[in-house]
Amino acid sequence: MKKIILAVFLTAALAGISHAENTRYMRAMFGVADAMQGAFTDGGNRVTSSASFAPSLSAALGLKFENNFALEAEFYTVSGVKQRWTPDQRTDLTAYMINAAEYFPFRPGGKLNPFVGAGAGVINSTFALSKSNAPAFNIFLGALVKDAAVFRLKYLTGKTYGSPHNIFGLEAGYKFKL
Repeated sequence: MKKIILAVFLTAALAGISHAENTRYMRAMFGVADAMQGAFTDGGNRVTSSASFAPSLSAALGLKFENNFALEAEFYTVSGVKQRWTPDQRTDLTAYMINAAEYFPFRPGGKLNPFVGAGAGVINSTFALSKSNAPAFNIFLGALVKDAAVFRLKYLTGKTYGSPHNIFGLEAGYKFKL
């Protein structure tokens, strides 16, 4: 299944590269994330954790092809996530992702363009004085308004310290053409 999805994205990307109207862009977004974390075992004891809402920030550089397919490199961070098992400690989660997205214009030149996408990368968790890196995956959907304002709902998952991170985020931002 993963190979089929990858083949579809690569086919769409290669089709877009052959066209002359490719658009480079930069995107900056702010939002809030519910960085819920699951359970893990610490010294034989099962510890459950959940996090409260925390601020999020993302930035990306991308290339949107004429066929409305886009590829981008994204930096995404959620800061100061509270931990239930250690309320005085906070975790910072940072993800470095390569995303692919498809935009669906209702009308050519229309003001509202919904999009859906997915990506893969690395999530970094900083807790107390230690760090952990692990593979991460994300899916998202959103809307691009007047080819500038961006609204996005995001789900990102990764596992560090033996504990899964399930991040649900709501973001708003701006897309700049380069």
